[in-house]
Amino acid sequence: MLVIATLLFAMATPRTSDRDLCGAAARSVVGDGARARSYAARTWEPITLDLDVANGAWRVTRQNGTWLDLPGVNANGWRQLDPGLKFEAIQGYSTDSVFLPNGRTSGESRVLIRSGEEAWLLKVESLTGRITADPEL
Repeated sequence: MLVIATLLFAMATPRTSDRDLCGAAARSVVGDGARARSYAARTWEPITLDLDVANGAWRVTRQNGTWLDLPGVNANGWRQLDPGLKFEAIQGYSTDSVFLPNGRTSGESRVLIRSGEEAWLLKVESLTGRITADPEL
């Protein structure tokens, strides 16, 4: 009886897919990018969304190199992608975004968040500073 109940529970419990994991990570990065853009406009100071592609981490830094104390960051201001996720640079685009006080960025940036075969594309537009994330089809 216990075995049957365990099997039924396992079947009823939703499993997190690679697409869901990528989407959740993408929303976290987009949220921090929006905070960076807002902080730049509020303080009239350029703010950078730093992506460490090699280590699967990101942080928001001020012009003087210090980081914003955002929820969930480690002692050095970094957030880490969950295990199994990674950033992938896209040739021809920067991975970092510098949000300027006027709402723009210093240039377009693109990066993928990948888990297995699933990927989400993070984009930052230079003229508007708009940061978006969409699943790759």
